Amino acid sequence: PTDFAQSHLNTAPERVSSGQWDGFVGVPSLHVWGSADKLITPDQSRAVTAYYSNFRVHEHEGGHHVPMKAASIAEYEQMIEDALSTTRPIFQDSASASFPSAATPEIPATPDEETSQMQQDEVEALTAIYPQEFHLLSNTSENESGEVVYQHPIRYRMDLIAADEDIHDLEGVWPPHPIAIQVVYPHNYPQDALPLFQLVHENNMLQFSSAQ
Repeated sequence: PTDFAQSHLNTAPERVSSGQWDGFVGVPSLHVWGSADKLITPDQSRAVTAYYSNFRVHEHEGGHHVPMKAASIAEYEQMIEDALSTTRPIFQDSASASFPSAATPEIPATPDEETSQMQQDEVEALTAIYPQEFHLLSNTSENESGEVVYQHPIRYRMDLIAADEDIHDLEGVWPPHPIAIQVVYPHNYPQDALPLFQLVHENNMLQFSSAQ
């Protein structure tokens, strides 16, 4: 999973307040507090940031609650986007502009001939079963016999709700924007490893959460 943190309504723990904590949290973090918070004052929340080395602050005008106005949601989304671009992303989608992009994982090893054939057979089966939903993202070539040769690692996207589906024009459809699963085959799949999965969509956290 990607490393980043978001902090709401927190205050310095006893060890921090008493000066007994000498460590730092290095993951990207967003600290949110209200300027009118009486339960945990802004000064208390601000004190926590002294123990983070890669943080940003969003101070809203309210009290002790998580702000959900557009400006605050934009801060959350920007923090997550920045963290994903600087920590450990999963995929690169070069086939469609309808889905957000991420980077290709480092999978240096090439599968052996038997494993390569098993992966290719599975991809061809998925292509036949789901011709509209399946999109191969990795490259292919042809050998001297005219047979398709898959370059590794094999990567593809499976649309759960495609960008061109008519349901996006219907009121009340959930989620309202396209959603897909992107898959990467490690060199030792399926014998010793599972595929790497990523849920990819452009819905905001109110429309659809990746945890749902």
